[in-house]
Amino acid sequence: AIDYALTTADVGSTIRVRVTASNFAGVGTATSTPTDAVEAASVAPSSTSPPTISGSPQEGQSLTADAGGWSGSQPISYTYQWRRCGAGGGGCTDIAAATTAAYSLASADVGSTLVVRVTASNSGGAASAASAPTGVVQAAPTAPANTSRPTVAGIAHEGETLTADAGSWSGSQPISYAHQWQRCDTTRNSCVDLDSATRESYTVAAADIGATLRGFTQHILIDSP
Repeated sequence: AIDYALTTADVGSTIRVRVTASNFAGVGTATSTPTDAVEAASVAPSSTSPPTISGSPQEGQSLTADAGGWSGSQPISYTYQWRRCGAGGGGCTDIAAATTAAYSLASADVGSTLVVRVTASNSGGAASAASAPTGVVQAAPTAPANTSRPTVAGIAHEGETLTADAGSWSGSQPISYAHQWQRCDTTRNSCVDLDSATRESYTVAAADIGATLRGFTQHILIDSP
């Protein structure tokens, strides 16, 4: 036979062929130069640990995929496909053009989970494995915006206590509030911060008589007691 199929017994060895030629006058032989050492057959990739995803599942944040563990002949190359799934991790569909190890979460991802499918390839073949789903993607945080103005309650007399109400605000929870009481002139301009008056309540002092006070934005004219 002209062809010879290499076997595992040949791995690490070299192969040569001896040719014998015959005719009516006799027989002659010649031997080829040896091949390079025979290498083992390429083994297709096989997943040994699944891909993983790191990063916060929130709109505007980036997720990063790790290919996981793979056996098989080197070198092995990897490709990525991000998939958008339902809140429970099922019903996944490929995200167009999301084929690198990093993915930036968009508004379309809010309420969904994400998985990444990694395909490992070498000269022996290719195989794929998928990560576990992320948590449900949350909307990007929204800065506070006032929806109803703050107010000040109490009697505008020296020695009385005024109390500020923060009003209503939209935005991502939780929202915290800081207070700063200010003394202003009777035209409600030229306001200055009152030292240490940073609590929800403020006790009117003698220095406030004839001025206006505001906590947040509402002014109160201070009268004598």
